[in-house]
Amino acid sequence: MTRWSGGTWLSILLILAMIVVAGMVAWWVWTQAADLPIGLHGMIALALGTSLSIILAIVLMGLAVKSSRSGHDDEIGHE
Repeated sequence: MTRWSGGTWLSILLILAMIVVAGMVAWWVWTQAADLPIGLHGMIALALGTSLSIILAIVLMGLAVKSSRSGHDDEIGHE
């Protein structure tokens, strides 16, 4: 079993703290904007923006995995 160093634990703690803060900000914005009506165009824009962001994230992660598995990342810095 690999033991993590203090820097690794600090990185994990900072990432978790950022996720918690982002969630709190999102909750605050959501509750403050609860009385604002969103029309049809707003709902379409929200759905398209969310969907395209998720698709982009999946495609970019897929490209990163493919690049890593094909060995292209190993060639950098060994020229």
